[in-house]
Amino acid sequence: MTAGYETESDIQGAFRDAGVSISPDQLRRWRDQGLMPRVKQVGMGRAAGSVIHYPLGTAQLALEIGRLLAIKKKARFVGWQLWLHGHEVSEEHWKPDISSALAELKRIPAFLRLMEIRNANKNETIFDQIEPVQFRKTPFAKGLAKPSANMTALAFALLADVAKGNYAPHQIADLSEQIQNVRAISKLIGQPTKTKGAKESSKSDFEIDLETQLEAISLAMEKIQKQPDFVLAQLTPEVRIELATVFQIARQLNLAVPAFEKSPIGRFAKAIADDGIGQAHSVIIWSLFRKMGTILDPDQIAAMAQNLALKSEN
Repeated sequence: MTAGYETESDIQGAFRDAGVSISPDQLRRWRDQGLMPRVKQVGMGRAAGSVIHYPLGTAQLALEIGRLLAIKKKARFVGWQLWLHGHEVSEEHWKPDISSALAELKRIPAFLRLMEIRNANKNETIFDQIEPVQFRKTPFAKGLAKPSANMTALAFALLADVAKGNYAPHQIADLSEQIQNVRAISKLIGQPTKTKGAKESSKSDFEIDLETQLEAISLAMEKIQKQPDFVLAQLTPEVRIELATVFQIARQLNLAVPAFEKSPIGRFAKAIADDGIGQAHSVIIWSLFRKMGTILDPDQIAAMAQNLALKSEN
């Protein structure tokens, strides 16, 4: 291999080592489909013809394309997976899904408002549409059983504030309203709330974590609503590779911990990991969380993936 590029001989040698046959014409077709980077044709002098310089990594990329095509023979699927794993591909393979996901995320506040209007004069709420059996053994069970009218109203108000990008503890001037919001969501997910004698100024670790995460989600939704170009700029190869690792962790958890696979959260994690639409939503939110630093750092994620891989092998 020559420094800075790969030659035809390098690439074909890698294919032979892998036991596959991929012709130069096939490589050209994949380039034409926007799945591979362009090559550089270099002249060898008068009457000596020319040679092609392939970007470094071309052989491994071609092998990965072949692997993905064996799963699904769709260029759009292959392009999306390559993009998600940090490769640069034509926009046609990723931008439509990201644009659609952005539009759907923008509609969340309107959806919450619609659900509130629809259920305003009924005895049922959005929570009644969730099957309690799915959450019987989770912290959500108690809160989703029979939410009171007041708690439901508070939960809707809190969710709407978060979805519209208006939630942050420092933005809420009325302390009693802030406490009500935290108590409402605490009840919803079955977490204990303070007793009457507790000092309101001292917060539990749960409340601090809850406020931090709700604020992070709210800030992310604000960026999605008001600065879509900023959001797109955060979808760097590093962030995409990191999220692909997280998806792999979700799959490995199902292999390493059989009980996890059968749980509601396990099924949800696997569905997101293997669903293109879910992946599009996830990469947008993940990129904004990474920008704000409210998730595990990359080294922690890599270590978790390595540990789970070793556990899966055993």
